[in-house]
Amino acid sequence: MNKGKKQSILNKINYLYLFLILVCLFSFISTIPIVYADDSKYTSVEEDLLQDSSFSLDDYPTINSDYSLQVIQIAESNEKELFVYVYQPYYKDNASSINISTAINDSLYYQNYFLTYIDNYETIFKYKVNDFVVKDDALRYYDISSIYRPFDEDIDEELDNDNTIDEVSFDVSKLFTASTVNGEVSYTCVESETIEITDKYVGYVRYLNGFWLYEDSCDSHFVAFSTDYQIDKLMEADLTYISETGSGSLATGGWTVDSTETITKTIYADEKVTSDMTGPFGYTYTWHRIESVSEFIEDVDLTDDAENNIKNMQWVLRFAETDYMEYNGLYYPHYDATRISEVTILRLKFETNGIVYNLGVIDNKQTGDDIPDNNQISIFEEILKWFVRIAITILLIILIIVLFPYFPAIFSAIWKFIVIVAKCVWYVISAPFSIFNDDD
Repeated sequence: MNKGKKQSILNKINYLYLFLILVCLFSFISTIPIVYADDSKYTSVEEDLLQDSSFSLDDYPTINSDYSLQVIQIAESNEKELFVYVYQPYYKDNASSINISTAINDSLYYQNYFLTYIDNYETIFKYKVNDFVVKDDALRYYDISSIYRPFDEDIDEELDNDNTIDEVSFDVSKLFTASTVNGEVSYTCVESETIEITDKYVGYVRYLNGFWLYEDSCDSHFVAFSTDYQIDKLMEADLTYISETGSGSLATGGWTVDSTETITKTIYADEKVTSDMTGPFGYTYTWHRIESVSEFIEDVDLTDDAENNIKNMQWVLRFAETDYMEYNGLYYPHYDATRISEVTILRLKFETNGIVYNLGVIDNKQTGDDIPDNNQISIFEEILKWFVRIAITILLIILIIVLFPYFPAIFSAIWKFIVIVAKCVWYVISAPFSIFNDDD
């Protein structure tokens, strides 16, 4: 046997050993079956899962009273698509979206992706992750914090405040890793740490910027919440929400949408925001992006209902500012505004007992109502306040002008009073020492 042929055989043996090692490693880390997606068409769940002889549908029974979603595996296609396989005990294809970060540790950055139903094999459902492109890296991470389905009033509990839940989240807390070696893809899965939102309220407060021929205001949108962690110091937060701009009628209550945008953003504890004063009778307000609930209640004149809704929570994220303009149109009074909906927290970075955590969040998509949560002052009340301030200022100026000729006498009297007080204080302080001197 020539040397080249012998080397070729040895290489094949080495590749075989490497492949066996990867298979063993996967079996040790994860009991989830390895599945693949065909690039030429969307294969059925049964085709995918039955490639693994250890898969048994008996492990995923139908449970009519269990409405949860459980992610059991992912798969990539050669077209760079990503699929997730979900165990749904109640046998219904209603998973709607999923939170995934393709970076880990300090670089965690989750995004919410919508899901498209592909196929199911009894209680195992296959979904395509919309608008997701698989990276070209040899090692690829998929840190999945949570998965969602639409709120169902027949099975889900409604909130006891003015908020509504749009999508219900379910804990995944899994880090999937896809590795490509010599063109072969293998998957591993380990548990990841997450933090869960236990109580939440979405709302906004309205600040008057000023008044010309219309009322111009700033709407400061916030979410108050508590978690299953004790957070000593909240440092960063990632959120996603839908921003809908449009105009409404103050007469009929109608609403016309101009544009809709899904926004994902990061906010920081040391970030300050200032409202604009764009006209007469306005006032400049300043606040922090991240505040404790007690600080928020102290700074904002909340309505009684709003304060009762959040007073037992831990933190407030003031994540967005939008314009509100109210004016009289040709036929009826109307307004331009932005409505915020489907707010969900994706990531929290915080410190507890001196340890810094950077974790994905399990949180519902939630929407507040259209009523400001602070006590509103009408433009006429604001104008009256300004007139009172101006009147007081004018009176002070008049008083100063009237008393100006008497200022020397007034200052002299004040100076004499200060001298008398100083002598009295000195007498009280020095009296004990004078007694000792007399004894000597």
